[in-house]
Amino acid sequence: MTSAFQEPAKTEMIERCKVAIDTAGHQLVDPPVMVDLPNPTALNGVLKGDLQSLDASGARYCYYVRPYELEVLPAWVAKLAEICHRIADTKLYVVAPMANPDFEQSCTAAGAGLLLLTNENEFQHMLDFDSTLPEAMDEAFSNEIEVLRSKLVSKLDLRRGALPGRFERTAELTAGMDAHRAASYRVSVEDLHRLWTEWGDRMGRSLDRAHADRDIDSLQDIRNAIELGPSPIDDQ
Repeated sequence: MTSAFQEPAKTEMIERCKVAIDTAGHQLVDPPVMVDLPNPTALNGVLKGDLQSLDASGARYCYYVRPYELEVLPAWVAKLAEICHRIADTKLYVVAPMANPDFEQSCTAAGAGLLLLTNENEFQHMLDFDSTLPEAMDEAFSNEIEVLRSKLVSKLDLRRGALPGRFERTAELTAGMDAHRAASYRVSVEDLHRLWTEWGDRMGRSLDRAHADRDIDSLQDIRNAIELGPSPIDDQ
């Protein structure tokens, strides 16, 4: 079943992937089932994907569909790919319309399979899951990534959480202003929310990049950026 909040581009790509799955001779699993993660693992949740299929041998394929070109594989998908290698007869594949070298390298590092969806609605194999083993990651580095991500989420929740109240009180706060100044105040609240949201997205991508590249040297800069928050130049 398609989520009511799923973006149209992803919905369309999922339907095209179903054609590719059938063309590959797999049996579509609809709806996808939740596969428990092995214990112990640092990641909470289950393995599911946007789509699933079974091949002739009964092996389960979990597909994570990404309708747009990404710089690197999101860290949460990368972690699932790493863990999936510990689950018998289960494979994780990322499906994308295209893949730049950095994105392909991040899939390789995570041990994720990679499929490109062609215009003919067929899968082009870029990385085979079974032969793409995840690169080792230092535990301390992995933990620091999680600490920074938690700090980022907490800061965004705190800063953006106060904005709806300010917006709801707009009429009260602008009661003594002329129409132009009142409109400017409303726009400033909206701009502030956008500023924090876009900054949070950039910081999240920086953490994904550091995770994919195993780049411990970048963490101090990211830590400092999270502490400082967005600057006025970020809104230009």
